[in-house]
Amino acid sequence: MNGSDTTNGKNGISALASSTRGDRLYRAIGRIDDDLLAEYEAAGVRPAAYRGLKRSGALAAASAAVLLALLLGGRLGEDVRETEQAQAPIVIASAEDASVSSIEGSYMPPEDGSYFYFEAVRKALDKHAGENVNYFVEIDLFADGSRLAVSDPRTRAEVNRLNKLGLDVGYSTVWTYAGTTKKKDYVYVSGTFTEEKLRNFPAADEIGYAFRFAADKDGTPDENDSAAKRIKIK
Repeated sequence: MNGSDTTNGKNGISALASSTRGDRLYRAIGRIDDDLLAEYEAAGVRPAAYRGLKRSGALAAASAAVLLALLLGGRLGEDVRETEQAQAPIVIASAEDASVSSIEGSYMPPEDGSYFYFEAVRKALDKHAGENVNYFVEIDLFADGSRLAVSDPRTRAEVNRLNKLGLDVGYSTVWTYAGTTKKKDYVYVSGTFTEEKLRNFPAADEIGYAFRFAADKDGTPDENDSAAKRIKIK
């Protein structure tokens, strides 16, 4: 065997390492024999094609990793958004039964320490029992059989108490008539509740409560179910 043999011996390896023809052959084939590369490593010799392949392989691997991360990140973000949307509760703020008006007439005030639901609210609770539903309602407050005004200190105190209990309660507005044609804002106590919190409302001993769906004077529902849309009362 002589030095021109390109498969065995250090002389053959050196000859192959310096051969541009051999480099072109590797690139043309598109791969490098693992055993031969091991021999190159042992001899401390790396042909230009091998070095280029190593760099290209590293770049390709890095690019693939970045692309995979982007794809997985995007898919994960979509999954999170879809899950949040699927879990977001429906908010009911008006009568679903056309036969039940959002504007209900006179009624007996609740006794202190008790509460009741207007028919539209009661029907909605029964219809959607156990479902992922919230209810945006107006809360009429009473003490000793008389309805409390929003400006009454007892109303403010009760709203604060309910907030401290973690309930989403505040003040909202609808419009009513001032005289025969002129409109004006009507401020009321409002709250957004889950079924469980509405059915197990933490009534104060000295306050009575009536829950109804709020509406403008013409019957248009008030659907400001976000606390951000509520008004602040000093």
